Amino acid sequence: MLYGCDTQGRGTLLTAGGIREATPSMGTEANAHDFYLDPMATSSARNLSKRPTREISVDSPPKKKSGSLEDYVRELSETQEELDHAMQLIEEDGIEEGSELYYQALYLCKNAVYRRAFTKMKTKEDRLNWIQFNWDRENK
Repeated sequence: MLYGCDTQGRGTLLTAGGIREATPSMGTEANAHDFYLDPMATSSARNLSKRPTREISVDSPPKKKSGSLEDYVRELSETQEELDHAMQLIEEDGIEEGSELYYQALYLCKNAVYRRAFTKMKTKEDRLNWIQFNWDRENK
């Protein structure tokens, strides 16, 4: 080959004179044999053309462990207890079952964070304002 070398399926490396020889200047006449690829030069060129490697640390979230059946049942039970407590508060606050406000509260309490906030509120007024505020915010 006169100018090129196959670099393991990554395309063709074009070079003039190889790595170790001086490349003829523009003013000199070069014969075809002046442009050859020395096998050692080709291997050096491959090593030089490789990208430098470096350790890259990615802060990915931890992989979720596949929980046991006991973990799943415990979590489901806790969720059910929280939902039961939220529904009890809704009833104690006098929100009529079947009313629009009742359905809004149930809808908002399906979210664990919302449900926890709702059940931690101390007064009926706070809970009613919370329902209205979050319903309006969710449905803009």
